[in-house]
Amino acid sequence: MSPWHDTASKLDDIYLGDPLLARRQIKNQPQLLVLNRTYHKFLPIRRLVDGISGRDMSARKCLAQEVQRYRHELRNSGFREVSAGDVEHQELLDQLTSFLEIEFQTKPSPSEKTFWVEKTITRDAVMRAFQEYDDHGIPAGFREAQKWFVSNPKTQAPYPAKIIWGIATNAKGSDFKSFEARVGLKKAGFECADLSKSPPNHNGRRYLEEGAVRSSIRSSRERNPVARALCIEHYRKMNNGNLVCTICHFDFAVAYGPLGEGFMHVHHLNPISEAKDTRRVSPEIDLVPVCPNCHAMIHRGGETRSIVEILRILTQS
Repeated sequence: MSPWHDTASKLDDIYLGDPLLARRQIKNQPQLLVLNRTYHKFLPIRRLVDGISGRDMSARKCLAQEVQRYRHELRNSGFREVSAGDVEHQELLDQLTSFLEIEFQTKPSPSEKTFWVEKTITRDAVMRAFQEYDDHGIPAGFREAQKWFVSNPKTQAPYPAKIIWGIATNAKGSDFKSFEARVGLKKAGFECADLSKSPPNHNGRRYLEEGAVRSSIRSSRERNPVARALCIEHYRKMNNGNLVCTICHFDFAVAYGPLGEGFMHVHHLNPISEAKDTRRVSPEIDLVPVCPNCHAMIHRGGETRSIVEILRILTQS
C-alpha cells in the first residue's frame, strides 16, 4: 500500500465524521483520486498531499502546492491520469455527479475535473490495444521498439510492449518506464520477451522457436518430506493455524481459497546443497516456510541470503 492509499483511508474516515466537509471538498476540488475501496470513492488530491505531509486534512485552507508537482509520485504509486477528452472521463464524471447527488444533494463545481485512477488493466483492454496498433500504428509520443515485445495470444505475433501498454492505459510514453509496462502486462496475463538479439523475418516482426525436446541427467540432494511436513505443522501452530510466508506473510489459502491451501516452499537455513553427506535437521530450527517469490530472492544469482537480509530489502523497497 502506498502513502496515497493509507492517507485516503484516513481522509475517508474524516469525511464519514464530517459530511459537510466531505461535500465541500469533493464538490470543489478539480483533481480527484478515485479509490473504489473507500466509501466516498472520489478524494481530493491536494487534501491527500496535506495528509501525507502531516498537515490537517480538515483545515479550511489547503496548503498543498498545485497537483502538477505530484504527478510523478502518483504515477510511481500505480495511478494514471484521466483528463477531459479521454474515453473514461465522461463515465467518471457521471459517477462523481451521481455520488454527489445521492449523498449530498449537490453537483460538482463547474471547474474541469481530472481523475487519477489505479492502473488495473483488463485482458480485454490489452487485446483492444493490439487491434488499435494494427489499425493505426505507433501513436504520437512513442518511438519504434527495439527490445521488449509482448505476444498477442491470438496470433502469437510480437508487439512493442511499451506501446501496447500505453494504448491500453491511455498513457503517453513519457508517463511510464518500459519495465512498468512489462509488469502490468504480466499481471494482465501476457508474456513479454527481449527480442533485441533475435533476427527479424521478412515483415519486420520477430519470432522465436521453442518446444524442442531436450534430455538431461542431473543430480540433486534428497529432501526429507517428513521434515517439511513437521516444519509446516510447527509454523501453522505459531500462526493460529495459518500457513504464511515467514518473510512477506503471504497466505496462499487467503489469496486463492481451497486451491492455495497448504501450498508453500520450505527453505533450509543451512543450504542443503552445501552438505557433504547426509545430515540431521530440526524442522523447527533449520527449516522455515517461505513463498516462491521470497525463496527466489533468497537464492537469486546463486547466493543464499539470510531471512533478515531479505526482510531488510523488502521493507526498504
